[in-house]
Amino acid sequence: MPPHAHIAAERAPAWLEALPDSAVLIDENSTILAVNALWRTFALANGGAPQAYLGDNYLEVCQSVPADEVGDLPQQLEDVLTGASDSLEWEYSCHSPSERRWFRLTATRIQEQGQHYVVVIHRDISHGRLSDEAAKAHEQQLESVLAHTREGLVVVQGQETIRYANPRACELLGDSHEHLVGQNLSIPIPSSTGQTLELQPAGEGSRTLEIYHVRSEWAGEPAWLVHLHDITVQVAAERALKENEDLLERTNQVARVGGWETDLTTGELWWTSVTRDILEVDRTEPPPPLDEALPKFYKGEYFELVSRKLQHAIDHGVIEDFDTQLQTRTGRTIWVRIQAQPEIQDGKTVRLLGTFQDINERKELETRLAEWGAAFKAVGEGVIITNAEDRITAVNPAFTAITGYLEDEVRGCSPSILQFDSPGGNTYEPLWAQLKKQDHWQGEVWSRRKDGEVFPTWQTINTITDEAGQITHYVSILTDLSRIKHAEQQWEYLAHHCALTGLPNRRLFTNRLEQAVTQARRSGETFAVLLMDLNDFKALNDGFGHEIGDQALKALGSRIKGLLKEGDTVARWGGDELLLLVRDLEDSSAISPVAEWLLDAIEAPFVVGTQEFRLTASIGIAIGGVSDQSASSLIMQADGAMYSAKDSGQRFAFFAKEVGEAARERMYLGTELARALERGQLEVHYQPQVDIQSGQCLGLEALVRWYHREEGWISPARFIPVAEQSGLIHKLGEWVLEAACLQARRWLTDGWDFGRMAVNISSQQLNSNSLVGQVNRVLNKTGLAPTRLELELTESSLVDPNISVSNTLDALRYRGIHIAIDDFGTGYSSLGYLKDLPVDLLKIDRSFVDGLPEDKKARALVETVMILGRKMGFQILAEGIETPAQLQDLVQAGCLAGQGYLFSKPLDAEGIWALQFPLKVPFHSSVGVADA
Repeated sequence: MPPHAHIAAERAPAWLEALPDSAVLIDENSTILAVNALWRTFALANGGAPQAYLGDNYLEVCQSVPADEVGDLPQQLEDVLTGASDSLEWEYSCHSPSERRWFRLTATRIQEQGQHYVVVIHRDISHGRLSDEAAKAHEQQLESVLAHTREGLVVVQGQETIRYANPRACELLGDSHEHLVGQNLSIPIPSSTGQTLELQPAGEGSRTLEIYHVRSEWAGEPAWLVHLHDITVQVAAERALKENEDLLERTNQVARVGGWETDLTTGELWWTSVTRDILEVDRTEPPPPLDEALPKFYKGEYFELVSRKLQHAIDHGVIEDFDTQLQTRTGRTIWVRIQAQPEIQDGKTVRLLGTFQDINERKELETRLAEWGAAFKAVGEGVIITNAEDRITAVNPAFTAITGYLEDEVRGCSPSILQFDSPGGNTYEPLWAQLKKQDHWQGEVWSRRKDGEVFPTWQTINTITDEAGQITHYVSILTDLSRIKHAEQQWEYLAHHCALTGLPNRRLFTNRLEQAVTQARRSGETFAVLLMDLNDFKALNDGFGHEIGDQALKALGSRIKGLLKEGDTVARWGGDELLLLVRDLEDSSAISPVAEWLLDAIEAPFVVGTQEFRLTASIGIAIGGVSDQSASSLIMQADGAMYSAKDSGQRFAFFAKEVGEAARERMYLGTELARALERGQLEVHYQPQVDIQSGQCLGLEALVRWYHREEGWISPARFIPVAEQSGLIHKLGEWVLEAACLQARRWLTDGWDFGRMAVNISSQQLNSNSLVGQVNRVLNKTGLAPTRLELELTESSLVDPNISVSNTLDALRYRGIHIAIDDFGTGYSSLGYLKDLPVDLLKIDRSFVDGLPEDKKARALVETVMILGRKMGFQILAEGIETPAQLQDLVQAGCLAGQGYLFSKPLDAEGIWALQFPLKVPFHSSVGVADA
């Protein structure tokens, strides 16, 4: 049986039955294999049975059909059958028994299971050519759909065997129709329709197919019609869209740009994930309505700003773009940039949407840039910024001040416009060589200002690179060394000269003296060091003010400097002391006349302002070059000689061995006394002041005592002058005052009414202008009543009392403190001060008491003091009473109070407490109290 014989015995294929016209399926031999229902109807209409033509030769059948014109139809059909032609189309007319009709015959060659067939369709076009053309077009469209559709169509039967594949299916599956038909489908038929599948055809890129399938028939057998829809481009587009969306999301995350939207009708608010991150809100938490969200995140003026901007966008339909501050959910304060764009319908804003960007880092950067910009403008050194091509892009105001060039004049120029080739060579060539190697250079460069002036500069140049290491800028710092060098010269001058007088200071004088000592060792030169101390210069300062004192000191320095020869030096040693170095003396005696005319020059009157002054001085002289002495030892010798001159009342004195010993004594005691004060090694003893008739205690005088760890008890007469000369007297005096007041307070608390506590005050304390404050501070600290305190002043401290001293005493007396004059009668002061100063007590000096009763002159002086005191209302107390005869003579002279060893020596606090008052008064045996 031929391979196609089974077709004749089977029903016509469904697709053949589905054709709208009469159709015949024939093989290559023109044998009719199958006909459809319309063919059978056509056969009946022409007098034949429905199956009459099956197995017949179609060409013979066509020739037997009464047609008006057959022409070369048989030949064309033969060509289709043999494969010489794929198809034909022929219109013909045919006479049926009842009527004449027009037909269009089409024959199409198809292949199935390796066999070729021809489908012959007869379409009735009798209703007119237009109907025929429409039918023909429909048939062609159907054929085109099968052959040219962009959707692949595969017919599968049995075990997924391909029965048919249209060209698009062949293209999608990457194989030819001849190879595919009869093969198993290489892709699985999906369990559900609409599934996607990735394919990789040989030699092509991957494809994504969407597969649909429906049940149908093929050649009368069940079959699957599998539709292959190529969605590669769509999937790629969707993938690209997803990637773009992901990229946008990541970009927004990096840029911290979120989105938001609100429906003004409902008040609903939507946030993107980035917006939630910026607000530090959980991504699952639904946003609150807009009117609730605003006050949650915006506070104070920023709430007002956001509300106003959003309302303006709503009311006017305009985009608002602004910066503001907010507080996140966690309480952090950050800056954000908000853009609000209205959506308008029917002239009304119904929706707002926009962006929401975290600009906190940008704001911080703007702040830093503003600070850097301010610093750039304010820095005192010139700053030059150039690009990678070494062209100036910016300079600061200091650059203009230094060079004279405005920024507009140098922008775009090379910094070499400042270049000056110094005699030592061009500095810029090695500069650039090092800069290229190390990215940094600094050094001194000679530069030229706009006006042509050449000046030294210190330049520091740094290279600025980007992240890739490429040079973007150079930054140069320009320092004008001419100013610095001038300042250095000024500092050098001030380091070696007194700022007030312009005279050399200690450092410069010492350097010159050391040079003189060194030269004298080689040459045998004789020179002299003179230390000059101005007498009572403090009184000038106190009386006329420090400004007058400073002017007087400057005038005095100039006068002395003018008297010296070249090579000599006068320096300010400190305070009111001047130190002179006189060189090239013939011998040591040659300095005496120099000292004389120096003192004469000092004592000559000079005028400051409108005031005339006269000063005196004491000079100590040390001779150098006669022995191997150091600079410091010569200064110490001159200092000792100066004190010797003061003590002896001479205008000047030479250094002697004894003077040196006294100077060493002062230095030693001064050092030890300072250490004793720091370590609490001093004591206060007390000597009673008594009523010489009853023996009752009227008061106690506080006397400082010093027990040295090596020397034992050191006399006050030895260390008090040292304290005054070294300046320790202020610290020592305050310590004694506080210790005495504290002890007095303790005794009063214990119930002993001892009278008053008398404390000695030195002339330096009295003239310091700080005595009142010191006394008040001690009284407040110890709690002692002012009326219990008596301050003893030496008569010598009141030789020439000034306004300041008078005011001090008045202030102390106003507080109720008693004022006593110690050692009365031994000073050189005028008695006029007794009527002007607030004095309560006169203490007769022990030098008068010592002569009693034998010395009649001493008795006369004591009686005179007693009369003066009574007349002026002063209390009188005699000190230094040591014998009953002295006591008896004082009583007879009318003295009622006294102190001395006759009653008690100075004792410590425990010794005083142990005394039994009233004391027994030891009068002379020949005279009783009644006789006094």
